[in-house]
Amino acid sequence: EDDVMSSGGGAIPGSSSNSLSTLVTACAERQVNLISEIGTGGAVYDLCALDAGYVAAGVGSTVEILSWAPEKSMLTKECVHTDQILALMVKSRGDFLGVGDLM
Repeated sequence: EDDVMSSGGGAIPGSSSNSLSTLVTACAERQVNLISEIGTGGAVYDLCALDAGYVAAGVGSTVEILSWAPEKSMLTKECVHTDQILALMVKSRGDFLGVGDLM
């Protein structure tokens, strides 16, 4: 069985140097393979797994909710919240999502 993990802030191959993405990789037999990626508008400071295949990402001054569809190996952006100065930390407790903001 493969271990699937997500990381933020990877560069998208073939794009400009200031374009970043959230990457989903799988580790099997000492190899890391890229499964999916989705572009972000800035630096990814934190990722937090949510229930039912969702991931919360602190990206610059926004918090993005991404959904993961393993059958399609695809990340999709579900919604974005934009009232932070700098979303440095994202944590979940049950149905609640906490954001550690710079200010």
